[in-house]
Amino acid sequence: MPTAGLMRPTQMSEYLKDRTREYVHYFNTKDIKGVLSLVHDDFKLKDPGNLIEGKEGFRAFLEGFFTNEIGFKAKDVFTDAGHSVIHFDLKVNEDHLKGVDIIKWEDGKMISLVAYL
Repeated sequence: MPTAGLMRPTQMSEYLKDRTREYVHYFNTKDIKGVLSLVHDDFKLKDPGNLIEGKEGFRAFLEGFFTNEIGFKAKDVFTDAGHSVIHFDLKVNEDHLKGVDIIKWEDGKMISLVAYL
């Protein structure tokens, strides 16, 4: 990744969109190694049912979550100033959810993800 301070805002926005699309792809294919390649060691996940801290805690969460039948469709991806927002539809087994993920990036890695369902 080029140094963030050397990137123009449009370059940073496109870089984060690409990284966010990578995350969506890895999540949909249940590729834990791929997802974790985008995650900072100090990562935090917060959603209505979970507060997970650390990359290893997130790994354990994904290992359990990916036993479900899932489908994650990113309807829109927005990026600005070190953040990504994903407007999504999520299917988990028979449940259909709609929501928004807000991802904060640090040094090219996800440092936090807050999911609103």
